[in-house]
Amino acid sequence: MDTLAILAIGAVGAMLGQGVWLWWKRRSTPRMGPAPVGYQVEIDHGKGGWLTYRERERDARFSWKLAGKEGTLIAWVIVPTPKRWAENVPWAADRRDEILERIGAELLRQRCPTCRVLIQKDSIEMHVRGA
Repeated sequence: MDTLAILAIGAVGAMLGQGVWLWWKRRSTPRMGPAPVGYQVEIDHGKGGWLTYRERERDARFSWKLAGKEGTLIAWVIVPTPKRWAENVPWAADRRDEILERIGAELLRQRCPTCRVLIQKDSIEMHVRGA
């Protein structure tokens, strides 16, 4: 066989392989929806760190961590209890539920669209859906 023909067959095979890989990757990863308007949630990459909720020129930071391998819990964000919220986030003292709902929605959108979020008294938890 001619060297040029062998190279052409190899190139076509590589393109087909790349196409199949891209199709597989997109099939298994849900698309991220559009970013919200009016606020922003930034999440540090890694096994934990800070989650920053930013709105206008104000922000609030919360610690987050990945969970262990047991159970359905994937990660959680530590937030002030309702009693401590006004002290820690005075610029949004009466908006705790709204802000926690926004953070929960962004956790799903940015990190795990197939999970479910539970807002607790002092945390926001991400769990495996269906468990």
